[in-house]
Amino acid sequence: MSVSSSEPETIRCPVCLDRFVWQEDELWIPTGEAGVYEAVDLTEVNDPVKRNDIRRNCYQRCPNPSQDTDSHHLPASYLDYGPPLVIGLAGRSGSGKTHLLTSMISELERGGLHAATGLTVRAMDLLLDRRFRTEHLNRLQRDEELEGTRHGLSGFVNVLTLTSATGTTPITFFDVSGEDFLREGDRGRAARFLIGVDALLFVDTPEHALGIRHEEPDDGQRVNLAFKRVVSRLEDLGLTDRVPASVVLNKSDRLRYVPPVDRWIRRSDDEELNAESMLEESRDVFGFLHQNGAVSSLAPFQSFTRCTLHFASATGAESVDRRFVRGVRPMRVLRPLLALLAMTGVLTGPEARKVGSWHVQTS
Repeated sequence: MSVSSSEPETIRCPVCLDRFVWQEDELWIPTGEAGVYEAVDLTEVNDPVKRNDIRRNCYQRCPNPSQDTDSHHLPASYLDYGPPLVIGLAGRSGSGKTHLLTSMISELERGGLHAATGLTVRAMDLLLDRRFRTEHLNRLQRDEELEGTRHGLSGFVNVLTLTSATGTTPITFFDVSGEDFLREGDRGRAARFLIGVDALLFVDTPEHALGIRHEEPDDGQRVNLAFKRVVSRLEDLGLTDRVPASVVLNKSDRLRYVPPVDRWIRRSDDEELNAESMLEESRDVFGFLHQNGAVSSLAPFQSFTRCTLHFASATGAESVDRRFVRGVRPMRVLRPLLALLAMTGVLTGPEARKVGSWHVQTS
């Protein structure tokens, strides 16, 4: 653990974005009733093993100094391994952000990045992880279509720890409804988690970018307003030079026979971190979007200093009557995450430093 210090640690809460002093001696535990916690007193627990075992199920209550969100708690171990990496998902409705994130975490747990990076993963927030499994992971593993992200201010979706030979990094994921990026009159509260992100996944689909519709309703709007609003907000905050981004064309399985999508979508994820391959794929995604006039879907690439672009599919096929009758087969869902881990410094080394820097020679 790395939380012990003579000075109290100040943290920016990823939910309300307020800063507060982390009080290690004020712990809370869920009671079983939704949203209700009770205080835990560990002053009489002298055995360190027993104390740590109890503590791993406890939470720290955020005092929410601004008092502009509901009561919320963070895992007691949130700061044990240093500052968490906060990754946000951005995109319009129908882009499949929830399916992509669920497939990404499922593939992580299967050891999908172990060969390339040696990373292993486990849940940090056990309560949140249990809910995520019930509402998302288990349903997708049963080949059921997931509900879209609910409207309104939300907390993080899951908190995991990624461990490699160089140490352990907590990683926090945020997923916000596409409509919430476009809401007016709430002082930007719905998507304010952007203030605290360390990396962004911009999610779109080839059809949305090209103005094609299948089962999705035609909203008459080809311009990706969600991307534009997010980019504009981070530009105003001066964060586009610090925060790396990956653009993901989800549901690319629908265009599996269309070049250059066909070149990438049926490939397996790389067995090792390969900056040259990521650069080639990014060029193909850029060319595909640019050639088809999908300029607004390229907004992140135009604005962020470090950015990669990817073809992927969260499910590998479309659903029929809200079920994936041919099964869920994620395609290249870990590649965007691998890029973000390299660009944020979670992965180190010469190859990682090249990722997302288009001006850097990769070989």
